[in-house]
Amino acid sequence: MLSIFYNVWGVARYERKMLLRTTKFRILGGLGMSIPVLLGIGFAIAEANGAELPVGIDSYVPFLVYSFLQTIVIAFIVGDFRAADEQAHIYEVVAGRPISTAELVAGKYLGIVSALVFLSLGVLLLTLSIQAAKISMTGNPFTIKPYISYLVLMNLPALIFMSSVTFFLGAVLRRQAAVALIVIGYLLAVLLFLGRRYDGIYDFGAFFTPLYYSDLIGLADMTQVGLKRLFYILLGIGFFGFSIDWYPRLAHSLIARWFGRGCAVTGFGLAVGLYFYMDAAAQDGQAYRHSLLEQQEAVANIPVAEITHYDLALTLLGEEPLAASGTIRLKNPHESPLDTLILSLNPGFKIQNLTRGDGGAIAWERMGSVIRVIPANPLQSEREFDLTLAYAGDINTDGFDLQREKARPKLRKREGPFGIFNKGSLTAWIRDNSVFLPPRSRWYPVTGVDYGYEDTRKVSFSTANLQITYPQGIEVITQGQVGEADTLGTQVTRQWVIDKPVPVLSLNAGEYRVYRATIHDVECALYAHPSHLRPVRFFEDAEEEILRALEQIMDAMEQESGMKYPYPSLSLVEIPFHVQWYYEGWEEKGGLTQPGVLMIEEDVFMRQQFTRDFKRSQERSRGNREPKDIKKDLLVRAVFSTFFSREGNSGRQGQPGGLFRSPVVQLWAYDKQFVGEHHSLLKKGMPLYLQNDLSTDMTSAFYSSQRRGGGRGGPGGRDGPGGRGGPGGRFGSGGGSGAAWDTLIAKMQRKSFADLNPEKQAGLYRQVLDAKGPALFQMMESFLGEETFRTVLDDIDHNHKYEDIDFSTFERAAVGDTTESEESQKLQRLVNDWIFSTEIPGYTLTRVKALKMDDGFGMVVYQLILRIKNSEPGRGYVQITATGRGDEALKGVEIEGGQEIEVSMVLWEQPFRVMVEPFFARNRRPLMSPVRVPEDVTEGFPVAYVKDVTGEESGPVEIIVDNDDDGFSMPVRRATRYFRPGLKGGNWREQGLPMAFGRFETNYRRKSQGDGAQPAVWAAQMPRDGEYDVSFFFPDPSMARRIRIASTFTLTVFHGGKADTLEIERDQMKAGWNYLGRYKFTEGEEASVELSDRAEGRGGLYADAVRWRFFDPENPDAYEDEMPTFTGRGRGGPGGGRGGGDRGGDGRRGPGGNRG
Repeated sequence: MLSIFYNVWGVARYERKMLLRTTKFRILGGLGMSIPVLLGIGFAIAEANGAELPVGIDSYVPFLVYSFLQTIVIAFIVGDFRAADEQAHIYEVVAGRPISTAELVAGKYLGIVSALVFLSLGVLLLTLSIQAAKISMTGNPFTIKPYISYLVLMNLPALIFMSSVTFFLGAVLRRQAAVALIVIGYLLAVLLFLGRRYDGIYDFGAFFTPLYYSDLIGLADMTQVGLKRLFYILLGIGFFGFSIDWYPRLAHSLIARWFGRGCAVTGFGLAVGLYFYMDAAAQDGQAYRHSLLEQQEAVANIPVAEITHYDLALTLLGEEPLAASGTIRLKNPHESPLDTLILSLNPGFKIQNLTRGDGGAIAWERMGSVIRVIPANPLQSEREFDLTLAYAGDINTDGFDLQREKARPKLRKREGPFGIFNKGSLTAWIRDNSVFLPPRSRWYPVTGVDYGYEDTRKVSFSTANLQITYPQGIEVITQGQVGEADTLGTQVTRQWVIDKPVPVLSLNAGEYRVYRATIHDVECALYAHPSHLRPVRFFEDAEEEILRALEQIMDAMEQESGMKYPYPSLSLVEIPFHVQWYYEGWEEKGGLTQPGVLMIEEDVFMRQQFTRDFKRSQERSRGNREPKDIKKDLLVRAVFSTFFSREGNSGRQGQPGGLFRSPVVQLWAYDKQFVGEHHSLLKKGMPLYLQNDLSTDMTSAFYSSQRRGGGRGGPGGRDGPGGRGGPGGRFGSGGGSGAAWDTLIAKMQRKSFADLNPEKQAGLYRQVLDAKGPALFQMMESFLGEETFRTVLDDIDHNHKYEDIDFSTFERAAVGDTTESEESQKLQRLVNDWIFSTEIPGYTLTRVKALKMDDGFGMVVYQLILRIKNSEPGRGYVQITATGRGDEALKGVEIEGGQEIEVSMVLWEQPFRVMVEPFFARNRRPLMSPVRVPEDVTEGFPVAYVKDVTGEESGPVEIIVDNDDDGFSMPVRRATRYFRPGLKGGNWREQGLPMAFGRFETNYRRKSQGDGAQPAVWAAQMPRDGEYDVSFFFPDPSMARRIRIASTFTLTVFHGGKADTLEIERDQMKAGWNYLGRYKFTEGEEASVELSDRAEGRGGLYADAVRWRFFDPENPDAYEDEMPTFTGRGRGGPGGGRGGGDRGGDGRRGPGGNRG
């Protein structure tokens, strides 16, 4: 036995020594070590200079990169051992010695692996040294756990597995190049395709494994991760055995002969068994959740009592992870008596005692999470009943979120390239240094069950007294006002009193540094991890300014929403980024907002680049602003982006935006029970509306001094880039892609919101709710007026606290009596269209005109006249905002499908811009236009009106073909060949541009210069005989230069069987419609305009829209004002409508055009 060990050790020592001397190993090994180390040094330098790096990236990325490089090193170093042996004639040397094949291969394998392990240890030591040096500069605590975890779980199993695979391939193929190609090909396949599929079973390097280290709790649940890493170690043993068996040598002892086969059979056998064990465990977990679901559905039809009060004593992290005892008070809210009381408790907790409140025995039974209590006498209507219980155990994460199947989406988190920064998914946990128990985990008993109801689950609004005992060194956060601490030895006991009823209870605990302040009679507290205090310390010298800013935010939130913050305390708690929750039906069963508690993930908390932004602000202000004021503005911006940003800016967990961590939910949703048909509009649509509205109004209020021109036109205002117009929800104003919005529009035209099934069509229902819900309430606010709508919300909030409310109740309060008011009938009709109709309006701005008028008393006033056309069949509602220097006029207008209206508005200051905000329409953005006011004063007094535009008033007959229309094409004009070359300049690509033409979206088509093989063509049939003025839409030349459009290009106008070719000079064009000439067409003729992809000068081609406008010979002097167009030099915005610009000349040649 010792001889075997001696032989193996001798070969291993020789192989390691020879390998370390090779140039190839030194080069590849040096690169493998230096690149991760340089990354670590770069992170350290950046952090020392004030950069706020993402949490955990400085330890994770070096090992992740090394895991990738390690595979490449193995492919080129280990793969040639067989070829090297043959080249060195090692068989002749070894054949004369009493050494077996198993000893030879085992020795060579251990020698090479040990050399690679030295590389891994080198990376570990160097990265630890970098962290130790960084401590003196940043003050962050030293931790070795993530480095050891990455080495043991990420690098070593991959090293063992890939070395064995490469040994096996080398023994079989005997060609280093072939081995390297196979290994690197497998690596790329894992990175690009296999790694995230099939439960990660192919992810040998742990590239997609949830190993991202949290400073709060460390790694996520490592049970499955450890099994998968063991699976690869076992596979490595199997391939190692195959390498021995396939290595050609003369056989020696029987033991040596079967050693390799034994390793192969044992390794592969155990790996296969482990795989089936993991698969069976997953199926058992699914079956267990299914059984819990069936148990809940079986009792869902039993009427339930409500819990009015909890009196519980909790012990955290004692003999049991959680132990609780106390009394709950139940009340029968039904008219009929209850002979059975249904309770739910997480199945991970064992009930130790359950009696009546007076200590008497009571019959009960438990199945899974369902507790069935049978009192001796039925509980009569409106009577109360006390239950005393005690339970203890650990949270069972399979005991809730019972519908989280693979096909059901969960909240997506921020990830790196290819999704390699997997942060793990934990729904609840109790650990020594952290506790996260959301209400849905049922860590405390509640009435009823969570599944099986036809409508929504009945909610109890309860008060509570919670006495919690926990170890010193951690802080506990839950609902209610906290009392004084009572310390006994290493245990701390505190009392939480909840006087205002709440529907849910949450429990957080961890190692925190606590910062407290009273803001507007609300006890506020920030709980930050000790290693994450740098963002807090950044503001220490501006404490007064920060508190004043937070008071202003609280003021603004209450004033803009009309609702006072409902809880006596507000706790902002940093939590690990592992937190996860799932969609069940259309709802997210989770969130980071609970009554009186806001949670923020550590990566969001630490992502704020305060130091960098502070330096930039100082540079921009050139020292003219106080540092404290700059810091106050940075904090306000961070609060807005994290807690109050629009829903459209979110969509992934770990990103700001939406309702995930919004206090709006606390204002609206936690003191009401939303029930009945369309209750989702109140439950989610209303908070989304309030969130979007608060985001707009609060930003406008805080940054009013920085806006130009007054009104609401500043950054974040209603007409700014983040305005409220457009489709609404996640597809509003810049949110969501155009293709996604068009797809959703098509689906909504097939089925109305009322006809969607929220369970069977959950994904589509959620999308439509996000799009239509906020827009519905925005429309109602515009129709009723802000003050009236806020009064309706205030009445609902006060009159229905702790009660059921359905959408019809809200609708009646907002709409009013439809039998007496025509306006109420109109609003009712609009609301019904929103919910029951499949028609979606689409608006264009067809005319904008302004007049300067004398009011008869020597004062100049301005009359703004605009026309809006709804070119779609659906009825809709828009709000018009005319903005002047210090004046703003608003007007809400209902427009029927196919109707064009003219609106006149009167302003006391000269208007410079008009915006039409469609609350829900095909339009992806508000329609905007500059306003040009003539110098001459028009006689007469201005009049405000709204009227229909008749056919005679609608302007000349014209046809417009946009690049989004069916008449636009991009034909390929080249002979068909089997091996023809690709198109020069590529294909035409869609590009968004605010100054482009567009009915519902402003974009154009762009192409690099080609050889004439793929022109852009606009074609249309002429409706009548006669002459037509042909025009081409183009941006302002300065904008065309900015987006790099070629200086000269060619347009060809086809008419009457002829073709006129025009050479166009970019810098001679003007913003909007550019006149190309007047041409004669016959009725039914297909007219076309062609833009060649040949051009001169640097830049690409611009293809947007072409217009044919009929010239009326009976009224030759008729002149149609063009829409004014943004040039891009001033206060820009979407042009929309039917275009703009000045008419281009009278001749047959356009600007810069020469007849071809």
